[in-house]
Amino acid sequence: MSQKTHEQVAAQCRVVAALALAISDIYADLARIHEAKEPLATELIESRGARSAELMEILGDILNGMDANAPDYWMAPVFERAHQLWGRS
Repeated sequence: MSQKTHEQVAAQCRVVAALALAISDIYADLARIHEAKEPLATELIESRGARSAELMEILGDILNGMDANAPDYWMAPVFERAHQLWGRS
């Protein structure tokens, strides 16, 4: 492979990392909003619940495909409850 291809792949990896951090920041903020039970959080609870459950599945699949280990000791019950509330995506 050429040097330019390596540079492109490195740039793509940086973009993936930046996008993942942006998602992390947004969902950390949303968690705080829902923990505080802010009025807007209540209005959007169903859509945010379904969307975050879907994203958990997608990100879990991505990590599983990378043979990455997530701290599932606390995540497993969250996945189980999400499946009960919103099904599997």
